[in-house]
Amino acid sequence: MRDTIFGKMYPEGWLIHPEGKLLLLFQKDTGSLERMPTGYMDKWSASPSGTPQSFIDRRSVPAAEAVSIWIQLTEDGWRKIDKQFGEAA
Repeated sequence: MRDTIFGKMYPEGWLIHPEGKLLLLFQKDTGSLERMPTGYMDKWSASPSGTPQSFIDRRSVPAAEAVSIWIQLTEDGWRKIDKQFGEAA
C-alpha cells in the first residue's frame, strides 16, 4: 500500500532552510516511468532575501525517498516557499 501511495505523488516546489542559507527545489521528472516515478532535488545557496543565488548540486531521487526527505525537512524547520523562481531557477 505504501509504495502505491508514494508512487502516485512527488513533492514539488521550494523549501528554505530555517536559517535561510540554503534552498532545495523538488521537481518531478516527467519522463520517468509511472510505476517508478523519480524526480530531482536541486540544492541552491540562498541570497539574504531568500532567493536562489548559486547552484550547488542536483540529485535524482525516487518518489518515496523524496516524500520522506520533504517530510523530514519540514519537521526539522524547513519552510515551503510559495513564490516560484522559474522552471529551473
